[in-house]
Amino acid sequence: MSAGDACMMRTYAESEGRLQAVDGLQSGCWIRMVNPSPEEIVNICQRSDVPLNFMSDPLDEHERARFESDNGT
Repeated sequence: MSAGDACMMRTYAESEGRLQAVDGLQSGCWIRMVNPSPEEIVNICQRSDVPLNFMSDPLDEHERARFESDNGT
């Protein structure tokens, strides 16, 4: 992987009503990843306890936005 292909990851958390950059993962943080490799996606999912499909489905060019409901609610 060349330097231009490297994944950039930053984490942010709410503080005083604003998003602030934080070091590492913490509960409720927002993770921003740019150009992650499949291995990096798996790694962050494992570290953050986020299901893999939450990260991989949006990267699928054939995936479309939708919502689901149960029992008409």
